[in-house]
Amino acid sequence: MDKGREIDIHDWRNKDCVLAALQLAAQKWSGFQINGNDDYKALCVKLAAEHGFKISNPELQANIESERQRMRAVQKTTAQQPTREPGLVR
Repeated sequence: MDKGREIDIHDWRNKDCVLAALQLAAQKWSGFQINGNDDYKALCVKLAAEHGFKISNPELQANIESERQRMRAVQKTTAQQPTREPGLVR
């Protein structure tokens, strides 16, 4: 629910709802702070790393950077795997 200066998320366990709220916040403000329990913050960290949201909580910056590095490592590993031709079994 958009209240002007803040956005309340009632279904904070639903990734799609949280993503929509973060997208709205990113449209409204260049950076924003999140408040909530640790599980909610962890989900926001993952979404921020994945989508580039600028969450301004100082205590979350290291987590966001760690998640970005983890995602880059996974992408690099996936990109280095050899591709197989469809329909062939080796």
